Amino acid sequence: MTVTDAWNGPIGLHWADHPDRYNAMLARFDEPLFDSSSPVRRGSPSPAPPGPR
Repeated sequence: MTVTDAWNGPIGLHWADHPDRYNAMLARFDEPLFDSSSPVRRGSPSPAPPGPR
């Protein structure tokens, strides 16, 4: 079974049928993941766009 077969089959159906379970399981990773991948930290002002040259 390939990964595609698994996600399009019983494993994907199981995840789709139990979203609250998996959202709760993975929730603690959301903030660290988004913070580490964000070019601007939350709460920081956005950088000014470059002006005309």
